Amino acid sequence: MRLINNFLLGSIGNNAYLIETNGKIVLIDAPENVIEIIDYAKKKNLIIDYVFLTHGHYDHILGLDLIVEHFPDIKIVMSKD
Repeated sequence: MRLINNFLLGSIGNNAYLIETNGKIVLIDAPENVIEIIDYAKKKNLIIDYVFLTHGHYDHILGLDLIVEHFPDIKIVMSKD
């Protein structure tokens, strides 16, 4: 696993991370202002394969729709708990 970049986003400063693992690009959490991550990924020619949501609080999922819009084949992973 390799950290590609970390981001501090949204009105309350949520952390989000882009990592590479087993040849796949993973976004951890999708906070507000996720367009910064999308722009970064496109600039670096990265296709985000997965978004892992640490939990369902609004400040960690606000950008989810925009991520899916830009990466329509992305897989969303979250614990059922």
